[in-house]
Amino acid sequence: MATLVESGKKNPRQLKAVVSEYVRTEQAAGRKAKYILNVWWGVRSFLASVEAAPEWNPKVEKTEADEEDTARTVPTHDQFRQIASAVKSGRDRAVVFLLASSGVRIGVLATQFAPADGLRLKHLPDLRLGKQPIFEKVPFTVRVPAHLSKGKNAYYTFGSHEAADAVLAMLKERQHGGEPLTPDSPLILPDTRGRSSERRAKDGASFMVRKALAERVKLAMGRVSPPGSRWSAHTLRAWFSTQMESCESRGLISRTRREFFMGHSLGVDGAYNCDRPLSPAKVDELRASYARCEAALSTSPVASGQDEAVERALRILLVARGVSEKTLKGMDFAGKSDAEIVALVKKLGAAPATPDRPSEKAVAVEEVPRLLEGGWTFVSTLNGSMAVLRAPTYVPIAPAQELAGPSAA
Repeated sequence: MATLVESGKKNPRQLKAVVSEYVRTEQAAGRKAKYILNVWWGVRSFLASVEAAPEWNPKVEKTEADEEDTARTVPTHDQFRQIASAVKSGRDRAVVFLLASSGVRIGVLATQFAPADGLRLKHLPDLRLGKQPIFEKVPFTVRVPAHLSKGKNAYYTFGSHEAADAVLAMLKERQHGGEPLTPDSPLILPDTRGRSSERRAKDGASFMVRKALAERVKLAMGRVSPPGSRWSAHTLRAWFSTQMESCESRGLISRTRREFFMGHSLGVDGAYNCDRPLSPAKVDELRASYARCEAALSTSPVASGQDEAVERALRILLVARGVSEKTLKGMDFAGKSDAEIVALVKKLGAAPATPDRPSEKAVAVEEVPRLLEGGWTFVSTLNGSMAVLRAPTYVPIAPAQELAGPSAA
């Protein structure tokens, strides 16, 4: 290490050669790029402490070893259910659902160094405290202040129904333990047994150390993780991102809003639409966008009464167009975008083509009874042996009031 310090201070070119050789040796030994860079950041941190750190960082290209790394795969829905079931305490369960459904980083809930900080109850604007804490609106709003955001930009995201249930259960448990809840109360408290994981904020509030909280989540995930995987608290943020990307591909949410919910820096479009103080109406609009994606973020599907009514209306329309119940059985309308539903209705329920004016045809008298049964309409006689009939036309679906029956009036 003394050689590195001397090189950093007196011979930067020699230091660069030593580091480059280290990178080549480690990659030849099959080390992954992330491992090599992590070692370098530790060395560079030490060099910086003695004023010998260079301004450059080694360029580490990814190799096949990085491409074949499947240890950090994102959990499936079934695996996420197992993770949620493996969590033991009410606090840890709330943490898991908050991370997975809101996409916030673990550092938003608890910082690492003193003075400590993290989300407080006032950062959940829809939460109302009292004898029985409740959320006035669900999905509930999570307001991440700028000082807790990695990008130092304030933003909003939301929590699911499952996260709301977990948070309320945790808060009720704390109330029963005698804690008076206030808007400035930390959202996540440290362990009551021992204080090694506790840090104090400037106002004296107790927060859990980020590393300790992350280890708790990692321990729960380790109980159900597949062999060879390395799941961590950040895996749940990756889960959120993956599910939201899938929703974006189905037209359920825009890319700008997906990036906003993750606290990422936005371009010009985002700066005009999301990166500014938001009105209550705008927050509710964002909430509606999130609600369309909630089923993808939950351990069980979430459907609103409005969704069920829309799906029922679609089925009625398709049946009226001649689509069989057998074809519609098991068909998922909730998981489709507007464009996909339009295409489906056109494919399954397209009305027969109709001419601009009904066509008429002269037929032999003996053919008249058969054609009348087939929907043709008698127009007039042509002569003693012929008659003029009008071809059947498409009859539009009855108005919704008629379909609903007399009771609807």
